[in-house]
Amino acid sequence: MLQMKKTEVPLIFQDNISVISMVTTGGGITRTKHLRTRMFLVLESLKEKRVNIRYIHTSGMNADGLTKPIDGKDFDYFVSKVMGCNKK
Repeated sequence: MLQMKKTEVPLIFQDNISVISMVTTGGGITRTKHLRTRMFLVLESLKEKRVNIRYIHTSGMNADGLTKPIDGKDFDYFVSKVMGCNKK
């Protein structure tokens, strides 16, 4: 008989506590049907334990370098993380 391997629940990092509160409680005012649908999709996924959400400070959000312009030390740090260098 084929045994299924149990996989880990994906962890979503968010740097905005208000967003975490809104999707975990299902509250807040959503301006569009699209946002309301996305919010309830995340809420449903949390209730069914398909995903977990955890707060992380903005400085720890490595993907931010792909979504907004950064320069100076922040840019150097981002490049070192992406390229796999050990520089800090």
